Amino acid sequence: VTAPLIMLLTVYYIRKKVEVKDLLHLAPFFILSLIFGIIAIKTQEHAIGNLNAMYPGINRVLIVTYAIYFYIARFFLPYNLSALHGFPTLSNGLLPMEYYLAPAVIIIIGALFFFIKKDLRHHLLFGILFFIISLILVIQIMPVGQAVVAERYSYIPYIGMGFIVGYGYEYLQKLISKNILLFVLVLYAVFLVAISWQQTGTWENSEILWTKVLKVYPENQIAYNNRGLYRTEKGMMKGAFDDFNKLIEINPDYKDVYNNRATACFNIKDYNCVVKDLTEAIARKPNVSKLYNNRGLAKSYLKDMAGAIADYNKSIELDSQYVDAFNNRINAEESLNDFNSALKDVNFLIKNDAKNAKLFNSRGILYGKTQDYSSALADFNQAINLDSKMAEAYSNKGMALLNLGKTAEACNSWQTSLNMGNRNVNELLNQYCKK
Repeated sequence: VTAPLIMLLTVYYIRKKVEVKDLLHLAPFFILSLIFGIIAIKTQEHAIGNLNAMYPGINRVLIVTYAIYFYIARFFLPYNLSALHGFPTLSNGLLPMEYYLAPAVIIIIGALFFFIKKDLRHHLLFGILFFIISLILVIQIMPVGQAVVAERYSYIPYIGMGFIVGYGYEYLQKLISKNILLFVLVLYAVFLVAISWQQTGTWENSEILWTKVLKVYPENQIAYNNRGLYRTEKGMMKGAFDDFNKLIEINPDYKDVYNNRATACFNIKDYNCVVKDLTEAIARKPNVSKLYNNRGLAKSYLKDMAGAIADYNKSIELDSQYVDAFNNRINAEESLNDFNSALKDVNFLIKNDAKNAKLFNSRGILYGKTQDYSSALADFNQAINLDSKMAEAYSNKGMALLNLGKTAEACNSWQTSLNMGNRNVNELLNQYCKK
């Protein structure tokens, strides 16, 4: 998106002027820039925030100046590197001190421009403008994403900074011994190599990654949430609970935090804890379908089938196409021997997904439980038509055939299921099919 402006800047740097023909040559690139700019905005609409509400008045300006200062400072001294630099927290309406120092640093740098030799200003201006233009879309003038700054945004802009340093190095060679300059440069390069090598270890896994973020930003909510999710996934349950508890302490309204802690509770089979956390989540966000579905699942494990069905009903009321909620309600209805309600739900799912072999197999099982073996057989046959390698459907078909008095055909169906690797039918074959 910024490439045409960089091209125009380069033309000006080389010729010290821009002609109409240059604009005509670059016109196609500006058109592409506009197109891809619109595409970027459209695809990231969900990530565009309202910083004016978060940081009113002068604080909004300080966010932008801090971003510029950050990239300049990290170019020379890459300290406190982090996978995520979250937006700052206001304390009594004030930003961290670094944000107030940023404009002063930028003003000082700007003032130095007028004190350098005139023949260097042209080169310095090119480097500065290259740096600013390349960064212009990611310094939160248009607020996007969850980070106030990100080191990865600096790769191209640092070409401009490197250009300035290159001319500075060339100029200093006239004032200082080349050997001394080279020695300093080599030391600095070794320092950068060491920092880079150290930083690569940060990305070994999410535990290390988010722990490093928390060392730099001890109150970062995203880091606590993401590390908690990783620890949950890896079975590090104490650490996961510590992270979610700390996050709730910092911000009890953080998105999905109670649902995430409930997932950790679910992993240790503490279903009362799941219900408690999801009830809290629902109280804060009463119109989120998945919360009711998840609480219903926990209630079903606690054998509270009536409560589970009530939650599934609410989940489906909020999202009439929520397949997981339908499947869970079917299981609960089946456990209560309410086969008619279960069949009604399966019929709805089949109507919306008529090529799903598993649904026909499930409905066949329900028909079998109502002793409608002919309908069950028809559904198992349909499941096999849709998925000829579904061993379970052949096994179930055998049971329907047995109940219809067709033992020989049942044996053939079980044998097919066994040939597909379903050893659960061995007992049936031994009981009904041995002559």
